[in-house]
Amino acid sequence: MSKAKAGLPLSDEVKLAIPEQASTLHRLLGSDFGRSRFKHNKANPLHLDVLLVDEVSMVDLPMMAKLIDAMPPQARLILLGDKDQLASVEAGSVLGDLSYGIEEVYFQPEWAERLSRLTGENLAPFGNASAPPISRALTLLRTSYRFDANSGIGYLAKAMNAGDSQAVLRCLQSNNTDVEWRTPEEGQTKADIATLAKGYDDYWEAVRQNLDIAKLYEVFSRYQILTAVRQGEFGVEKVNAQLEQYFYQRGRVKDPHVWYPGKAVMLTRNDAALGLFNGDIGLCMPDEFQRLRVWFMQPDGCFTGLLPSRLSEFEVVFAMTVHKSQGSEFDHVALLLPITPSPVLTKELLYTGITRAKRSFALWGSSGLIRSATSARIERYSGLIDELWH
Repeated sequence: MSKAKAGLPLSDEVKLAIPEQASTLHRLLGSDFGRSRFKHNKANPLHLDVLLVDEVSMVDLPMMAKLIDAMPPQARLILLGDKDQLASVEAGSVLGDLSYGIEEVYFQPEWAERLSRLTGENLAPFGNASAPPISRALTLLRTSYRFDANSGIGYLAKAMNAGDSQAVLRCLQSNNTDVEWRTPEEGQTKADIATLAKGYDDYWEAVRQNLDIAKLYEVFSRYQILTAVRQGEFGVEKVNAQLEQYFYQRGRVKDPHVWYPGKAVMLTRNDAALGLFNGDIGLCMPDEFQRLRVWFMQPDGCFTGLLPSRLSEFEVVFAMTVHKSQGSEFDHVALLLPITPSPVLTKELLYTGITRAKRSFALWGSSGLIRSATSARIERYSGLIDELWH
C-alpha cells in the first residue's frame, strides 16, 4: 500500500492524509472469538465517517449484512472490487449483484443533469427514466495498474473474462514473454514439482542469508503457486507436501515434519485472541535468541513473532488455492490445473488466478480443460439483483 501511495501524482500533503493502515472486516467489526456475532452492530455502530472496503468480491451476503448493520447513519461506504472474480466462498455474490448493470452507462434524468453541471460534460444523452437509483452510485474502473492491459497477461485476462476459449488458446500459444503455457505430458499423473519449486530459489537464498523478516516477507511474496482444487495429485494439499519433501531432499529443510526456518503457513481459522485471522500468512524464522517464531505482518506493517506452539489451525502455503489467493498479488504466478475435469473449473476461477500476476503468469493444464473452464461460469441467485435492479 505504501509503495502504491508513493507513486500517486499527488502532493506530499495529500499523500500524508491517505492512511496506510488496513484491517480485515473481522478485525474492524470486532470478532468475538468462538461466536458468530461481532462487537460492532446496530446498537454499537462503528466510529468512522468513511469506510473503504477493498476486494468486495470476497464478501459473502451475511458478512455484508452485518457490515451495513454496523455502519453509523452519517457515514459513507465505498466498495471496491473486481466483479468478474470468484464469488465469495460462503453464500451470495454481493459485488456481482451490486454491479449487475454497470456495463451500461445510464442515469436517472435528474442525476444526469446534476452530473452535467458538476463536470461540465453533456451527460443528458445518458438520462433514462427507467434507470434504477443504484446506478448513480456505481463507477466502472477500466484501467488496471497491476499489469498492462496490452500485455500478455492483460490480453489473456480479457479473453478469459469474455469466455472466448479460442482467444484464450491463441494468447497462450503466442510468444508473449509474460505468459507461459505448460501442457501435461502423455500419461502424466503427478505435478512437475521440480519445475514448480524453482520459483522459490530466491526465497530459500534469502532464508539462508537470514534476512530481516520484512525483506524475507517481500521476497516470499514475489512468487506463488496456485491450485484449482484441494484434493488429488494436483491439489493444494498434495502439492505442498511434495514441495516440502523436495526442499528436504535439496537440503533446504532439515525435517519437513517439524517447524524449520523458512516454513510458510496460512491460518485456516480466525483467532481473535492472537489478533490473527483466516488467510493470514506467517513465516517461520529464528528471533534474536535463535528461538523459532512464526512472524505475521500486522495492519500497521510491523511484524509479530509467535511461538509455533501458539498456532492451532494452519496449513503450509508454498501453494494455495485460487480462492485463498483473492486479495493478493504476486510478481510471478503458476496456476496448476488438475488432469481430470472438475466442477470448480470455471472462467471466474481461471480469471482470478490470471489476475493475481503482475509480471509473469504460467498456466499448467490441457487445452481441453481450459476450453471447458472458459465456457463454464458460476451461477448464484440470492434475490439481491431483484431488490436493487428490477
